[in-house]
Amino acid sequence: MSDSYAIGVDIGGTKMAFALMNRAGQVLESTQKPTHASRGAQAMIGDLADGINHLISLAPAQPMGIGIGIPGQVNPDTGLIKNAYNLGWQEVPLTEWLSPLLTSKLPIQVMKDADASLCGEYYYGAARGTQNCLYICIGSGLGGAILANDRLVSGFNGTAAGIGHIMLYPKGEKCVCGLIGCAETVVSGPGLVRVFKKLLAATGNPAPSADISSHFILDALGKGDPLAKQAFSSLARGLGRVISICISIVNPQSVVLGGGMARAAFDQLLPEALQEIKSHALVHTYQDLKILPSTLTSSAIGPASLVWYSGI
Repeated sequence: MSDSYAIGVDIGGTKMAFALMNRAGQVLESTQKPTHASRGAQAMIGDLADGINHLISLAPAQPMGIGIGIPGQVNPDTGLIKNAYNLGWQEVPLTEWLSPLLTSKLPIQVMKDADASLCGEYYYGAARGTQNCLYICIGSGLGGAILANDRLVSGFNGTAAGIGHIMLYPKGEKCVCGLIGCAETVVSGPGLVRVFKKLLAATGNPAPSADISSHFILDALGKGDPLAKQAFSSLARGLGRVISICISIVNPQSVVLGGGMARAAFDQLLPEALQEIKSHALVHTYQDLKILPSTLTSSAIGPASLVWYSGI
């Protein structure tokens, strides 16, 4: 029913996005706050509570619950977060610390950010009407989620579809996780910047680091810059390799690409990614496969939809 309400929060490395949403998928209120991860987990959770309490005060009726999407290893039953590298969290009992700070006693559902995003795509976005889907988020890292027969696949300890840490580059760069050659060292915003800087340095004319960002490179790509083309080609081919591995295992009907990088450059990513898929996967895994861009207007829609998915 459209008169049921949920609050969703997407916690990222740089910002927290909040939304108050009804069952029809309409976002009634939304806001953002800087993550300020350097201040520590307790300060972050205080900011999180402030944002949620603000939306509770604006809701036309008591929300049914709160959904939170967050990077790292998530225990959906306890709300315990482990190894959220981009936040600097090793082990944080998110639900336990958050609940006493809320003005209303509401159920809280916490899931890995990519799982939450896929949930939103399933209810309101590009995966609507799909029973089996692979979701890939290309942003400050590379995240994944799997929908199998209408259910999210979390795995034994909440780390299923950790596609960013598939080892693609045996002689590659060290990843933030500590491993060598992870997919996200190339297939991510920071990965794109790293590859571009390496190519630039090889020309003997490196630019100051402050001048280089993924936005800078995408702008240069649009202007036909050869180094930007080469760096972006590496990202697109890496994405294709990741997709070829995943579809060979989970056999989805569709792949939805989300995250800032995918939204900004979906049309440029797709051709080379498809070439790579066709070179590394069996025909029956991709011949009817749809690869689609995310259609969600807010990163907090997915977390809010966890309230409906979990039945709280």
